[in-house]
Amino acid sequence: MLGQQELRLRDIQKIFKDVKTRVLDIRSQQDQLSIEKAEATLEYANAVEHLRVLHEEFIKLKIRHIEAFSDLEILKDRNTEHRDRLEAKNNELKDAMQEVKAMSVAVKEMMKQANKVVQLSQHQPDLAALLSSLVDHTVDQLEADIDSEKARLELTHGGSSNLIKEFEEREKQIQKLRGKLSEFEAQLAEFDHAINEIRGKWEPKLDEIVKSISDAFSDSFARIGCAGQVTLDKAEDEAGADGEPGGSDFDQWSIQIHVKFREHENLSLLDSHRQSGGERAVSTIFYLMALQSLSASPFRVVDEINQGMDPRNERMVHGRLVDIACAPSENGGGGQYFLITPKLLSGLVYKPGMRVLCIYSGEHMPKDYEQLDFGQAVQRMRALRDRGRAIEDPTQRSNGHVDVHA
Repeated sequence: MLGQQELRLRDIQKIFKDVKTRVLDIRSQQDQLSIEKAEATLEYANAVEHLRVLHEEFIKLKIRHIEAFSDLEILKDRNTEHRDRLEAKNNELKDAMQEVKAMSVAVKEMMKQANKVVQLSQHQPDLAALLSSLVDHTVDQLEADIDSEKARLELTHGGSSNLIKEFEEREKQIQKLRGKLSEFEAQLAEFDHAINEIRGKWEPKLDEIVKSISDAFSDSFARIGCAGQVTLDKAEDEAGADGEPGGSDFDQWSIQIHVKFREHENLSLLDSHRQSGGERAVSTIFYLMALQSLSASPFRVVDEINQGMDPRNERMVHGRLVDIACAPSENGGGGQYFLITPKLLSGLVYKPGMRVLCIYSGEHMPKDYEQLDFGQAVQRMRALRDRGRAIEDPTQRSNGHVDVHA
């Protein structure tokens, strides 16, 4: 009986021990879950804070978007307004030009009438003498003379009524023409003012563009030891009879190129008489390159630029093209150049970054082009050349690398 009790006690103690162990495990799990719950709570709080920040950024961006859209609408309205004003000014200019043409026709008609009077005076001595005596008369004096003659004719009982009527009609025509002439002169003054106002806006911009072209043109010539410049020849009309300055003849404005290829010479106008054909070709190419410097382009193609040049000019142009193509973008370079030519001089200037592509074709090419390896031939040529240089001068080394592909 006692033994059974002891066994039961042992079983109960074992069960108690197991329960105690399980309770400890559960409490440990409970602590771990509490820690994880706290960490999850912190992560949730951080996520909420991050969401709040993102929401604020979203609101700010939305406000900026609304403001930008509002600015865009304002700019569109301004652009429309400026376009309408520009169109109105263009219409005013067209109307003004039409009025000038009409005025010119009226003035020519008046000149014809004046010439008729002069021609009549050649056959009528009395009229010629009268015109000579009226040269120094003012308008007021002429009007006083007219009134005096009208009064005299009215007092003349035997005068011709038709002559008086004709005289009065001519007087009315003269008054009408004088009024038109005054209007035309006022309109002409307005047109001159409008032309000067428009010219004051675009002429400085044109001068700035020509100066940029001239600077690039002069820089190219300076790099080859020569000099050159580009100017704008502004043709002006002759001064008036009263010493008034003449207007500008815009259709006669022209670009003039001045060059100097020799040290003892002065800058002279580029034409077919002063410079040789090669010098004109160099000047033309440098002028085109100066024009290209004003526009941004990813690449440019130059086809047979060396045709018609002597070796000296060809070397100068090729060297300048290499300098521009290999220069960094901040120094006017950065664009890619494709130079296409059937032949090249030997010993030209080459720089890193250049690539020479040789195209072979003709009846002597094999059907299987893969049998030819021009790259290997070039490498073998370089090896033979370097070996010969090493024999002549062991200290001589290559200072550049140019890729050659066939």
